[in-house]
Amino acid sequence: MSEAQADYEADIKAKKTHVAPIWIVPVVAVLIGIWLLVSDTLAQGPTIEIQFENADGLTAGQTRVKRLSVDLGLVTQVYLNEDFDSVTAVVELDRNTEELLRSDTLFWIVRPRIGSQGISGLGTLLSGAYIEISPGQQDDERFEFVGLEVPPLTPSDQPGVHLQLASAEAGSISVGSPILYNGYRVGRVESVELSVTTREARYGIFIDAPYNDLISTNTRFWNASGIRLDANSEGFAMQAQSLEAIVTGGIAFGLPPDAGPGDPVEPAALFRLFENERASTLQPYAFGAVYLLLFDSSIRGLVEGAPVDYRGQRMGTVIDTSPDLLADQAVWTSNGHALMPVLIRLEPGRYSEDSLDGIQASQVMLEQAVLNGLRATLASGNLLTGSLYIDLDFYDNVAAATITETEAWLAIPTTTAGIAQIERQVSTLLDQLGTMPVDDALVAATSALQNVGTAMKSADSTLQGLNRMLDDPSTADIPTRLNEAVTRLDEVLEGLTPGSSIYQDLDQTINELRQTTVKAGALVDTLQAQPNLLILPKDNAPDPMPGDDR
Repeated sequence: MSEAQADYEADIKAKKTHVAPIWIVPVVAVLIGIWLLVSDTLAQGPTIEIQFENADGLTAGQTRVKRLSVDLGLVTQVYLNEDFDSVTAVVELDRNTEELLRSDTLFWIVRPRIGSQGISGLGTLLSGAYIEISPGQQDDERFEFVGLEVPPLTPSDQPGVHLQLASAEAGSISVGSPILYNGYRVGRVESVELSVTTREARYGIFIDAPYNDLISTNTRFWNASGIRLDANSEGFAMQAQSLEAIVTGGIAFGLPPDAGPGDPVEPAALFRLFENERASTLQPYAFGAVYLLLFDSSIRGLVEGAPVDYRGQRMGTVIDTSPDLLADQAVWTSNGHALMPVLIRLEPGRYSEDSLDGIQASQVMLEQAVLNGLRATLASGNLLTGSLYIDLDFYDNVAAATITETEAWLAIPTTTAGIAQIERQVSTLLDQLGTMPVDDALVAATSALQNVGTAMKSADSTLQGLNRMLDDPSTADIPTRLNEAVTRLDEVLEGLTPGSSIYQDLDQTINELRQTTVKAGALVDTLQAQPNLLILPKDNAPDPMPGDDR
């Protein structure tokens, strides 16, 4: 190859590797575009979808998503779902909002509302509706949600505890009803629904901190709605909580009497909602022993929940009064009467230790007490309502007995006392009267009637004599004579008045006697001083003196 040809090929290669300056501008533009795209992607937050029942208040490109009035995103699209029963709002959130998106995150539309909790959302009348977000606390992340139709009563981050209550009926409790403790509002009802599986009303409630520390395993919840008037064996009782609970309904809670504080509970723990406070105290203890009582009398007025007392101190509760408790084997008395069964539950926690050891200790104590005369009786709790309760006490002159086993229960011996004993005594007396000989009773009754007839005849004779005395003319003149005597006495008394002549004569005579008495007193005084005045004259002539004749 020649030298000229080699130089030509070198020039061609040099021209192929040269880049024209005009390509620099497009390359820079592409790089800037890529940088802007990456920057915009990095600056953009997550996109989520929220399902609502309707699109009221939602407008694409206008409706904002807020948290504590701070904008966090924008609704970019609203479309109708395939079922045509709901809508979906597509929301683009700002960067660094991923921490808010959890499985328990809540969304709802803020718009003007009027409800039991008052009026809210009035500010949206001017600014328009917006979507409020309540951050979740769970660890799992989520980007699809179902929005709430009403705002939650309790923010998800508010301290406290969520609990569940179960009741046979809903009553007057609704969402927003207060939770009360000793009359103070410490929480609220968040949800009310009917469980199809258990056929019970389920309530979701929330207890605010620090009042959640009042909840334990021994806590009892009861319906505190309205005013309740109970008539039971303990008398009449009226229960009422706050005015808010009376109007809108409410739930109260507390510890049963003599119950311990209990252990802490886990969130979402399930409790039974009792009908009233009294019902919540029927079984406040975890341990109890069931005993059978057999009564040879009517148990009308004894109902489930009636107290079992020992000398005024409650020991347990009546749990069943069904006559079919002894369906397999009826128990009869010696005179052919069927005994009426009653099941009671004695709770050792009321007087000893609420434990299995307490049950065993109480059973030993009860066996010894029965040997010493302890018996169960029916007692009247309220004469107006006729309610009865079980009374345990010691009795003298009762037949020896022990705790026996009847079917599946231990039976405590019973006796009659109080009103039942009086009824039995009256019944016995009537039976004795019924066995008396009828002929002897008739003879005694005839003799008594004859004596009564004789007495009536004597009384009739006495009355006839009195009538004859009253019919005598001389007896009839007695009132006239008495009137004449009274008239004369009046005339005599009128003559002794100060203005009469007799009164004046008597007054003059009394004055003269008074003067004579004064003069006689002076004479006596003179005679005492000069006794010789009765013989000698009072004034003697003086003796002549010599020379007087001159």
